[in-house]
Amino acid sequence: VLGCHEYIEVIANTSTRKKIHFLVELELREQFQIAKASENYRKLVSCLPEFYIGKLEYLTAIVRVMCNAAKKSMKEKKMHVGPWRKSSFMQMKWSGFNQICNSNKSLGSVATYPHAQASESYFRISGAPTPLVVT
Repeated sequence: VLGCHEYIEVIANTSTRKKIHFLVELELREQFQIAKASENYRKLVSCLPEFYIGKLEYLTAIVRVMCNAAKKSMKEKKMHVGPWRKSSFMQMKWSGFNQICNSNKSLGSVATYPHAQASESYFRISGAPTPLVVT
């Protein structure tokens, strides 16, 4: 599907019933590859892990830094910076994760998935109709 980006969402319950949201991006480094990048930018991209497991806030900071570096690299090479290289556009790839986190915080439950038990942790694959439940 054109414009579709897949990632994994993990929601885990702690012993105190607090829900912790994690995002799993299996192609993090690949998201920042650009043709004709400057040497500094290539080195920065090579420092990124192949995949990311963590909170959305931390990924947002990484995206911001990488997009600024990509912009600088492309300007050095006198290349146009397309809108898909801008931080706001890149962050939209994971916007579904942000919506789920925010709706769960306001509702206090996992209302999006009525068949999931409150005591279970589960994975949601973006674009998939139902989560894979892990107990």
